[in-house]
Amino acid sequence: MDWLYSALLKPFDWMLSLFGSFHPLLVLVLASLFAGVVLLLVFARFSDQEALRTAKDRVRAHLLELRLFGHDPRLVWAAEKNIVRANLLYLRLILKPLVITLPIFAWMLLGLYGWFEFRPLARGEAVVVSAFMAPPVTARMRAPDLTTDEGLQVETPVLRIDQEHRCDWRIRALQAGEHRLVLSTGTQRVERTVAVGVVRRSRVSRSARPRPLGVTAGGGDPLPDARAIERVEVDYPRARLTVLGFEVGWVTVFVVLSVAFSFLLKRPFGVTL
Repeated sequence: MDWLYSALLKPFDWMLSLFGSFHPLLVLVLASLFAGVVLLLVFARFSDQEALRTAKDRVRAHLLELRLFGHDPRLVWAAEKNIVRANLLYLRLILKPLVITLPIFAWMLLGLYGWFEFRPLARGEAVVVSAFMAPPVTARMRAPDLTTDEGLQVETPVLRIDQEHRCDWRIRALQAGEHRLVLSTGTQRVERTVAVGVVRRSRVSRSARPRPLGVTAGGGDPLPDARAIERVEVDYPRARLTVLGFEVGWVTVFVVLSVAFSFLLKRPFGVTL
């Protein structure tokens, strides 16, 4: 399913890379604006706009009825029941466009995740790299060897956690740029890219399948097969997004701005929400 995951992310990687040098908050505002417009287009196409307007007018009329006849308990009770009915009708009318919108928004969140959830390493920063092997893995099998280019330094020997089919190292970032980690077993060589101090924003993924570099000869008992290393994780730190001096989650900003843009633009688009 890796090809499907890559295909889903490719449009976002292409579009967001055009704004890679912009401040992340500005990029998130543009993404939220796009999402708000998508929401309006879905409502315009898949909702009964006239019925929506009628339902909202009925809610307003019954609310006004409460103010006008607040002295009459019988009329107040009737108005409250009518408000509930009108709101239930409104919810039924918006159910279809919301069901259509939810997978679209989920796709957007998936595409934005790698761009806003994590950040590249800073120079001098240390993180843990983990290689996960295909089972079965036993103590007799040799652990992978980890080498790097001049932009990274491996600071610790391998830590094996056989119960989790995992090997850990601590690396430190020395130079800015995109650098290579190369893991070698008795039968396999794979690589993983590590981003350090990259000014231009790009997608950062903690977990990824490594790229195969070929087969090697080596001593010791080999790992189970030629695809022994299933994935390599780099423990990238989480990105921080600051708005007006407060640290907020990017998902919160995206959802709030998307809804706000949809309400701000509903009149120009002639759409009832």
